[in-house]
Amino acid sequence: MRIKLIIKYNGTHYYGWQRLGDKPTIQGEIENALYRIHRRRTQIYGASRTDAGVHADGQVAHFIPLESTFDINYVQALNQHLPNDIRILSSEGVADNFHARESSQSKLYEYYLAVGRSLPYYCAHWTRSQKLDVELMNKACQFILGEHDFKSFQSSGSRTKTSVRKILEASWRTEGDKYIFHIHGTAFLKYMIRNLVGTLSLVGSGKISVSDFVKILNKKNRSSAGSTA
Repeated sequence: MRIKLIIKYNGTHYYGWQRLGDKPTIQGEIENALYRIHRRRTQIYGASRTDAGVHADGQVAHFIPLESTFDINYVQALNQHLPNDIRILSSEGVADNFHARESSQSKLYEYYLAVGRSLPYYCAHWTRSQKLDVELMNKACQFILGEHDFKSFQSSGSRTKTSVRKILEASWRTEGDKYIFHIHGTAFLKYMIRNLVGTLSLVGSGKISVSDFVKILNKKNRSSAGSTA
C-alpha cells in the first residue's frame, strides 16, 4: 500500500518543491516531518515540481509507509511537525501501482499578475505603465489549445523526451487590478507557463500581434519567444 497526500502550501519562503541541499523546500520539509514519525528517511514523490515562490492548493504526492505505520492519521501527524505554511489536507491508502506523477491525468495552474502601484499578495508585478488587452491575449490562447510542440516555451537546456504537450484550457481574466492566466493541461514543460505569460503579455501590450505569437509557437525555438515571467 502507498499513502496519497493532498497538500496546500504557501511557497513564498521556499526554493520550490524539490529537495535542494540545506535550502528549505516543500519536499524537504515533508520528508523531515516523516522522519520524525518513522525514525527513518522516507522519500515523497510529488505530481509536480513547483518553482521557488510558487504556491499550491491541491498538490498530490505519495510515499511508501512502514507496515507498522499503516494506521497512522498522517494528516494530524504530519501537520504537527510541519510549519504553518505547509498543510496536509487529506491522506488515504492507495494501491501499489499509484504514482503521484505518473498517474496524473491533468494539472491546473494560475499565474497572477498585478498592475498599478499596489502589489497584492500572491501576485507578480507588471511594472510597465500600460494595461494589457485581455481580448487579444485570449485570441492568442486559442492557438495553444490541443496538442502542440511547445519547444519555443521550454526552459533553455531542459532535457525531456518530447516537448509536445496537450492543453485543455487556456484563458486570461481580470479581477480588479489583477490579470490571471488560467491554464489546464495534461502536463507542462519546465518554465513553460512562465514563458507563455511572458510572451502573451507582449500580445496584450501590443508589442507583437496574435499572428506573431502563432509564428513563435511554430518556430519551436526558445530564443524567438518572450522573456520568462
